[in-house]
Amino acid sequence: MNVLRCSLRLPLCSRAAVSSYFARSPRALPPAVRLASTTSTPAPSPSFPHSTSAPPDAERRLHKKLVGLVGSWSASGTVRSRLRSFGIDSDDLDPLLSLFADRLRDRSAWLAIYSEPAQVERLWHALSTDKTMFSTDRALNQLLYSWVADNASDPALLAAVNSDSLSRICALAKEFDYRHLASRFPEARRLRRKVIMHVGPTNSGKTHNALRALAAARNGQYMGPLRLLAFEIFSRLNSGQIVPLGADRTADLHPEPDAQMGLDAVSPLENGKPAPPAVRALGDTRYVRKCSLITGEERREVKGANLHACTVEMCDFKTLCDIAVIDEIQMIADPDRGAAWTSAVLGVPAVEVHLCGEETAVPIVEALLRGTGDELVVNRYQRLSPLRVAEESLGDLSNVQKGDCVVAFSRSKIFALKAEIERRTKLRCAVAYGRLPPEVRSEQAALFNDPNSGFDVLVGSDALGMGLNLKIRRVIFTQVSKYSGVSGQDEPLTTSQIKQIGGRAGRFGVHVDKDASVGIVTTLKKEDLSVVKAAFDAPNTNLTYALVDLVEGTFGRLMRALPDGASAVVARDALAFCARLPPHMAATTLGLKVRSKMAEADAVVGTLGTRDRENALDIPYPNHDEDTAVVVLELLREFAEQGRVDITRATTSAGLLQALNVVAKAQQEGTAVARPTETLTQLETLHKVLVAYAWAFWKWPTAFYAHHTVVQLLRSGEQSMDYILRTWAKSASPRRRRDIPAKGGASTTFRRTTIS
Repeated sequence: MNVLRCSLRLPLCSRAAVSSYFARSPRALPPAVRLASTTSTPAPSPSFPHSTSAPPDAERRLHKKLVGLVGSWSASGTVRSRLRSFGIDSDDLDPLLSLFADRLRDRSAWLAIYSEPAQVERLWHALSTDKTMFSTDRALNQLLYSWVADNASDPALLAAVNSDSLSRICALAKEFDYRHLASRFPEARRLRRKVIMHVGPTNSGKTHNALRALAAARNGQYMGPLRLLAFEIFSRLNSGQIVPLGADRTADLHPEPDAQMGLDAVSPLENGKPAPPAVRALGDTRYVRKCSLITGEERREVKGANLHACTVEMCDFKTLCDIAVIDEIQMIADPDRGAAWTSAVLGVPAVEVHLCGEETAVPIVEALLRGTGDELVVNRYQRLSPLRVAEESLGDLSNVQKGDCVVAFSRSKIFALKAEIERRTKLRCAVAYGRLPPEVRSEQAALFNDPNSGFDVLVGSDALGMGLNLKIRRVIFTQVSKYSGVSGQDEPLTTSQIKQIGGRAGRFGVHVDKDASVGIVTTLKKEDLSVVKAAFDAPNTNLTYALVDLVEGTFGRLMRALPDGASAVVARDALAFCARLPPHMAATTLGLKVRSKMAEADAVVGTLGTRDRENALDIPYPNHDEDTAVVVLELLREFAEQGRVDITRATTSAGLLQALNVVAKAQQEGTAVARPTETLTQLETLHKVLVAYAWAFWKWPTAFYAHHTVVQLLRSGEQSMDYILRTWAKSASPRRRRDIPAKGGASTTFRRTTIS
């Protein structure tokens, strides 16, 4: 769990009385990720339309509403407890809140934020869609801190509040004043960067020119969402498979494209014809570029390398470079990881920055860069192969054909569909879903793409697209809704989600015959087809917010500004309730489950120094995964109490390492694993624990000393998962599968390792 950078996951409930809300623990709502129409570049200051448009008198009505609620808000025990936890003395609460209420009525406090029409529209949308009182609570808290910070020398404030409380309010307000967030990245601000956006739908070749620019650069960095994508760039640059800009491609001996590339790097059209491929199947010594790999779990330093490929969280904000490539820019609105993209866009110190992804991110990037002095250029790309929605739904799983991708949104449904399709059609199914490690997803994709593998159909979730080059003929939606952790129920897929998933059909340049490049999208159920048709007919809509979070140095400054003994949960609450944000930004927010996990972890590592404490809370693992959370917490406990962490102790106690032996035994016997679901679940959990340990090694190499063993276990676990999925029996009883060895051919048995 990346507990310092987690998104909100709370169910919505019906609106309760104000007094009832304020008597409860603070609620939270997720940063809204709404969409609007794309604009051209250059453009005027963008507005970010919401699903609820503000009426002409919205400002007056909102002011009246908050004035009417400020009394009950000020009296709330929940609010007063929060303000005390932020460092306001109990004796200062009544005079401070009374003065704030007066200043809100006379509009001077109100205008601290809501003098801008875009802020008024944002608040109108929040209050109109919030089924709790959280948005009102947050708005009043943000107004309080903004007003105090702007009027800290006001004699009335100085008379009402003691200097210690006042200084703590101002410290938090200053730390979370993100109206000029770009100034927190001084190395980037010393440059007048040229930012080039390459935007378009799936299969448009939008990363083609960015990769060529990187390959031609004296120095630079690639940043992507997955270790797998960073590894692809790393390996292809070192092998000379990426053709640099300026190279004469007409004389290439091996111009065949790399069909296994996971990025959208197909050649865009030039003069109405596809350009020569940027990424070749075979390397050329003329194009070899030394490149290092830097991810959370792994670092491969190549001597003499001036390029590096990394995950976006590992962006280098200190070293000046010629070219930086930031992939999947639309993830800037992702509630879990979006803040990393925001920081990279604002802070990477590169002369030329290439942003690749969906066109929906253009207005957000325009807004972020306004006032930085950077130049913005937007290059738009068109889809290279046709895509159409079928006239009829599939109707029955017996109609699934070779080359189909069947989409569902839960692990249990995916495996149920796999079993049913295999029973009805005799076709074998590969699978791809979010809990699988990227490396295993890549192996499943390779099986699906290989016409001779025997795996003819892919069953996957919405996670199947990123980083995978798939030869999908037809995408079949089995449902047009998915479970939402926010509402606690199934919610309709957005237009963007339907287009992104359906757009995986008919990848240009990966099908042998021309007809197969025509992508088809359909549904299993007749009643869902009209939903998919409407989504593809609808115009693209823009992202509303870029996510922001704590930036470098914030945690330490917060701990100094907050009262002694303040918890990390309080520090994160300060971001949610005190941040002063421009209309195009939203703060990453904690929900109850993440709050609970953070409190547990902080109780374990709270005695560490501030920097170690922050890093320990930042260890990446999924907060919704209870099994993973328990084991990672044990690793942190061992670290805090003993200073050295044995990877085998906690993983063996949790029964995770034994899963490797179960698979190894099946390999030796040439059988499928007897209980594949249970064993696969254990291996998936083990993989996440190992990734967390590997990440910690780069922070504390002496304490997390078993990195070499962990890397071996990661690769062994990936092979074991691959073996299970390759040999998954159609019935519960194991059967002989000697014809399908594990990846790499040899079986692997894990024995407990003594690490000295």
